[in-house]
Amino acid sequence: MTGGSDRVGVTAQKRMSRGQRRHQLLDVAAALLAEGDTQIVTMERVAEHAGVSKALPYAHFENAEALLVTLYRRASVDLGESIWRALEDADDDEDLAFVWADAYYHCSITQGVVFAALIRPGSPIPAKADGRGHAEEFVSKILHRHFGVDPDHGRAISAVLQGAFHGGSHTWLRDEHARPTVVSTVADVVRGVVATAPPCQRHDHTTRNEAR
Repeated sequence: MTGGSDRVGVTAQKRMSRGQRRHQLLDVAAALLAEGDTQIVTMERVAEHAGVSKALPYAHFENAEALLVTLYRRASVDLGESIWRALEDADDDEDLAFVWADAYYHCSITQGVVFAALIRPGSPIPAKADGRGHAEEFVSKILHRHFGVDPDHGRAISAVLQGAFHGGSHTWLRDEHARPTVVSTVADVVRGVVATAPPCQRHDHTTRNEAR
């Protein structure tokens, strides 16, 4: 095979720290995902493309599923940081629902292959990667800080928002011409879900000037 995974393997023979090697194996797995679905990512194939022994990946990950779970977590952290930075940097009069949706899908351009492969319907990876509900807490934190929603209510409605964002990802990655519509539609969902918060728990608008 050719492609990104081969380029990742070029540096495989250099001495790496444990952390560097772990990231390299994750990079190889991400490159392999670009060539197919999750079935293509095996420990043996990752070792081959990384230029290491077949046993070495097992020193970092229990099996291929554990590797993919870790890859999903890494991509999710990058995504979360991008969203938070975009919301924090938004102008006071910007529509924060649109900023949130736009940041999510802009990051999907760089993380798209990973998310497209790992959040397909029926995939066990997202649930296994977030067994402690970090995504729910993150969404609740955004809703509280930027939209004035009570944290408990934010946790209650976070699943709806996560579903909307994940659902939009499939359209976004499949058809670039549909991307503006996806961003606009998901922003509408954010506004609608925020509007379900009881009046005493939210502010009336979704721009920063009015939400803080």
